[in-house]
Amino acid sequence: MSLLYMCAEKWKHNKVSLDEVYKGCVLFLEIAMLEPETQVAGAVLIFDMDGLSLQQVWQFTPPFAKRIVDLLQVCNTGASK
Repeated sequence: MSLLYMCAEKWKHNKVSLDEVYKGCVLFLEIAMLEPETQVAGAVLIFDMDGLSLQQVWQFTPPFAKRIVDLLQVCNTGASK
């Protein structure tokens, strides 16, 4: 099983954009899916939102939320559009 732990408190939104964080997570998931153990056991993503600042929250836009929902739907069902 693969594990990805993201700590929001350590995210420096002025140095790393939310889009770059998203791309990093997607890259991790794509690489993890190539591992036979992950294909059987799956992956766990933990997003620790403790310490999330208001400035960080403003980075989350409705279009970004849609991207997350679309990604979760594809990951959970294995289906693509």
